[in-house]
Amino acid sequence: MQEVGEMTKNFISISLVEEPININSRYTFSLPLYTIGILCMELLNKGDLQLNHKEELEIIKEKTSNRGYVKHLMEYVKQKRGRTCKEWMHYFAEKTKITNDIFKSIVKEMKEEGTVRYHMKKSVMNVFSQTKIEYVTGTNSFVEHMKQDSLMEREDKLELMLLLCEYGGAERATLQRDKVYRFIQQMQEGILEGAQRKVLFV
Repeated sequence: MQEVGEMTKNFISISLVEEPININSRYTFSLPLYTIGILCMELLNKGDLQLNHKEELEIIKEKTSNRGYVKHLMEYVKQKRGRTCKEWMHYFAEKTKITNDIFKSIVKEMKEEGTVRYHMKKSVMNVFSQTKIEYVTGTNSFVEHMKQDSLMEREDKLELMLLLCEYGGAERATLQRDKVYRFIQQMQEGILEGAQRKVLFV
């Protein structure tokens, strides 16, 4: 059975195969948001979170994890309760620092595991630097599974996330497929709306 965080790291790896990213770049705005959403989906699959009759996220049991990013996400869900998946995406779209901190914490763990590598890139006149993140070929079994079965060409994020659930295996029993589908739809809608709000208010 996969640990919480593995599905999320699989998604990040797939995204980096398609295109390396620069941390804190406005062009990578959606990836950290997807990261938060998939982490929530993992906690739902594990039975640590549930959707109530209003489709709001609720904590069922306190998550005991040595992964800081899991603890932090659970703390926010506990403190800012009464939100649907879409509303959480709106929240994290506004709270860019929180979102980026969780995302960078996951990517740091991936670097320690050897799945990604960092490159520091200096700007013109050395005014500031950016950290570019790349996937290390052959280090993620889900990516290799996708390549082997010629699934890398699928651009639909919803379909990709359903494949992540399927690849998780044992976790499928907790959430029914239709609920997973609806959760992912809400996630996508929330990310799109959150991105639009970000553009409007920047």
